[in-house]
Amino acid sequence: MKQTPAFDGFCQTCPDPQEVTNALEPLGLSLHFQLDAQHSYNLPDLPAQYHYRDVHGTEVMFLAGTDHPEVGTRFPAHQSRWWVICGSSPFAFNLVAQELASRWGIPWQDDQEMDTHSVA
Repeated sequence: MKQTPAFDGFCQTCPDPQEVTNALEPLGLSLHFQLDAQHSYNLPDLPAQYHYRDVHGTEVMFLAGTDHPEVGTRFPAHQSRWWVICGSSPFAFNLVAQELASRWGIPWQDDQEMDTHSVA
């Protein structure tokens, strides 16, 4: 079974969500799900989430804040976390990934490579 291409990235800045929306709309993506930040006394805070999608099924997920790893893993220093998932158009996927990387300096990793953050 062929896996859907996906990129994962950690960014040194955290743009305003409206700025992200404004950057993605010309690429055909619109906000389709949003979750406010979640605060817990027992667990690390979960930053606000913004999920975008286009007609090809290309998805962008944006965590507007620092993400905390599960026990046994580590993340690079970051202010926001991003994912881009390919839909039916590799062209749209690559265009979106390139635009985000260019605009906010996100160094993408293939989602399959994220296991390299595991702690031995």
